[in-house]
Order: sequence, then structure tokens, then C-alpha cells
Amino acid sequence: MRIQTPRTSRRQFTFALGLGLVSAKLAWGENGTISELPPDYLDWQQLAERGHVFEHWTPEEDGPWQWYRLERYIEATWKSVGISLPVNRDTGEEFEPSDGYIHRDEIPSYVLAEELPLLPEEVRRHLSPSQFDPEEALRRKPDPEIQLRDGRPPSDWLTSLNAEELRKWLVTIDAPPATVNGMTFWVHLIRDHSFDPRRIEGLSEHEFFLLHSAAHHGY
Repeated sequence: MRIQTPRTSRRQFTFALGLGLVSAKLAWGENGTISELPPDYLDWQQLAERGHVFEHWTPEEDGPWQWYRLERYIEATWKSVGISLPVNRDTGEEFEPSDGYIHRDEIPSYVLAEELPLLPEEVRRHLSPSQFDPEEALRRKPDPEIQLRDGRPPSDWLTSLNAEELRKWLVTIDAPPATVNGMTFWVHLIRDHSFDPRRIEGLSEHEFFLLHSAAHHGY
């Protein structure tokens, strides 16, 4: 008995192979070999347009009272959406009345512990690679052109660094202090100095101060 099998045309085979290459993020190279496609890098604003919520908690205080201010990126603008219930640093007493405040349980654990967060995979995979090299970082000098524009923006190198790398590098430089008035360091660094919130989330307020000073100094 002779068993007949369906015949696949060259066109059908090429079409099926093409679908496989797309799904596997592969492509034909110029020399006829199959190579991996570059990752799909996206700006953080593009992720926001796709529905990802970007927000930040900034520690604040007045006398013995401490709280966190929550800022969220809404309709292409950073907006303050509230503060957490103030707590007395000396006694642990919560402020009364408590109406209208964000409950402390809603503050992420990494914020309270002052740790760097682990970004979700769907956010992390769209980040372009950092340009950090430990030896090269120690040799970097301020750029006079960047100084003239007050670090708006700073170098591509500086804006490519991730929080852990910035934490190591910022303590190695000496830049004149640059402060911020009328807004948080977080909003100013992102809005006016072009930093990516995915890369600097988790740094302390002091580290934001150092980063802002570094940007103004020409790094």
C-alpha cells in the first residue's frame, strides 16, 4: 500500500518559516545566516501610554512628623495624589484625625526599607543596556558643554546608568551642590533632566541630590 502525504509548496514552506522566525525574534542576516533580532526597547512614556503606572514615594517631614508623598504619572504629567498618614518619629504615634491620608500599609515594602526595587519583567525587558564600566566611570570628567546647559540633558552615559550603578558611582565624584525648589527631586530629574524613572527608582533623597548635582556639573 502506498501512503500519500500532503505536499507543501515552496511558498507555503517559506511563509511558515517566516512566522516561526517572527515568533522567535529571529531574522535572516546579510550573509544568509539566521540571527537574533535586537530587543524591543521602549521609552518609559511609551510604557505609560500602554497602561503601566509609574509612581514614586518621597519621604517628607515637619518637626517630629514624617510621611511619604505619592506622585503618579497621569496624562503626561507628574501629579501629587496624596500623602501617607504622618507618624511621630519619636513616639510612633499616628497623626489624628487620620481621614484623607493614604494608609501606611499601601507604601511598598522596598520604600520603607530603603532598598532598590526589583522591576517587573515586562518593564525590565524594554530597557536598553547600561553603558556602565567601573574603570571607565572612575576616569570620567565633567563636560563643559553639558555644564553650560545645566545638565539639561546630562550625558547619554549618565542617563543610561541603573540605580545600583549610580549608587556606587555617585560617592566617587565631587560636584558642587545643586538644589531643587518647588518640586521633588524625582519630578525634576525626570521632567527636566531626562532621567528614566525605571533606572533611578529606589535611590534615596540624598542620592537624588548627588545625581542632580552631577548632572548640573556636566556629567
